[in-house]
Amino acid sequence: MSPTACRHEQPQQQLSQRIFLGHLRVIVISEKFARTGVEDIRDFLMRTPQIRKNAWLVVAKGPASLFLETTPELARVPALYILDTLDKAVEIGKLPPIYNGFFFSTVLSKGKEGVLPYLEINKKKGNVIIEGLALFRKEKMVGKTKPLEIGAFMEVESINPAGYDVLIPLEEGEAVSVVVLSRQSKIEVRRQGGKPKFRVKIYVEADLNEKLNPHFIIKDASILEKIEKAAEKEFEKVHKQMIKKTQRLKSDIFGFGEYVRAKLPDYWRKEVKTKERWEEIYPEVPIDVSVNLTLRRIGMQAR
Repeated sequence: MSPTACRHEQPQQQLSQRIFLGHLRVIVISEKFARTGVEDIRDFLMRTPQIRKNAWLVVAKGPASLFLETTPELARVPALYILDTLDKAVEIGKLPPIYNGFFFSTVLSKGKEGVLPYLEINKKKGNVIIEGLALFRKEKMVGKTKPLEIGAFMEVESINPAGYDVLIPLEEGEAVSVVVLSRQSKIEVRRQGGKPKFRVKIYVEADLNEKLNPHFIIKDASILEKIEKAAEKEFEKVHKQMIKKTQRLKSDIFGFGEYVRAKLPDYWRKEVKTKERWEEIYPEVPIDVSVNLTLRRIGMQAR
């Protein structure tokens, strides 16, 4: 019997009725545990038919037990509060729907690595914060993203709805805030110099949410074009930084390896063959990113 199954049986000895795991909605594991590997719980969760494949599996900063001791002001039951936080984040476009079934099927694929929500407790307020995504290589956590990079991940993956606010710096110290409405991506791969080369095209629609200087006036279409170009530049910078981070960690969370398997099967069979080999190739693969952003609305006033 695996250690996870043993831990499950321990409380069963103290109960008169059989534990029904179909009610399990959120599984919290500590970052320390995630970095040692999740093979043990993966085997148990995938083989137990009662456990829902759409139950959340999340990584916690610090001991996982602390999340059952949180006392948020607006909720009495910590587990239901965490569940509602995650579900609402998906609903408003702040988090991809990466449940435990999807995560483990991704981990077992040959050309893609998994991600999980990374949570932290705000000790002063007693609530839970989504601090980014935990990045995995095979079944071990190797790093994490920043909160804003969750949106970048969802853009490359074409996951909607969108809902992130992004601060865009402009010329002469001006700045505006845009809120992303929808996102779509197109990923192309071809061989160049005997190696795969990727081109990622991202199409974003957004609204102008706020201008930080009340004296900054949007008086004509040329100003909107400048805002769009500045936003595209800022988005491209975030995407390139995140992709470089995944290459440094050898964690292909975007599934570029799966594109190679599908579009360049001969190259995969001859040069790659295994997930371990793709981990060595991925950091050296050139990936170009371009963003096309369109502002749909600027609000009811230009001033």
